Amino acid sequence: RLVSDQEAFVLGTNKFNNFSVTVPGKIVRFDPEATIVIAGTLTLKGAYGRLLVLGSIEPPKQWKILPQGDTDISYVLVGDCINIRGPPLKGIHSDSLGNLINWDLDPYWTGQGADNNWSTPDNWDTGTVPLLNSIITFDGITGTNPNKDSVVDASFQGTIASLTIDGYIGKITLARDLTVTGDITINSGTIISETIGTLTIEA
Repeated sequence: RLVSDQEAFVLGTNKFNNFSVTVPGKIVRFDPEATIVIAGTLTLKGAYGRLLVLGSIEPPKQWKILPQGDTDISYVLVGDCINIRGPPLKGIHSDSLGNLINWDLDPYWTGQGADNNWSTPDNWDTGTVPLLNSIITFDGITGTNPNKDSVVDASFQGTIASLTIDGYIGKITLARDLTVTGDITINSGTIISETIGTLTIEA
């Protein structure tokens, strides 16, 4: 169990009975030449607005994890990792730094911020603003005001990996350009563009 708030490094191939990191904002880096095996329970937890960061010692080389038991994953930000076991590892209220295989990390629009902007952390279930590799979901269910109209505002960084709108009945306004580098699914809601905002799909 890693309990301090200092950055930690996990070196070599290790097999743990249980593996737990529950320190908000902590950074843990793993050896990409090794595999982390967890025979028992894998627990990874940050906190709202203070995600637990898991990455590689040598990015973009991928570190490998093999959880064999139960998992409890929330408020994490993961990059450069291969989950050897299927199905994908699900992290709730979590996000991606990219270069992942067999993970499921989707930040959800909650609309609970003081404004409508994508750049406002409180409008997302992670408490953080989506990143370049984020797989964003609008489901009209998650959070306190999930159907609130939203604005891709000028302060938002402008590129995401994927966008799914399914169940959301609000309106998304493009007040700046938005680029989606992967899949886009629109089954509900409305996307409108101001004169300065365009939607680009690079998939």
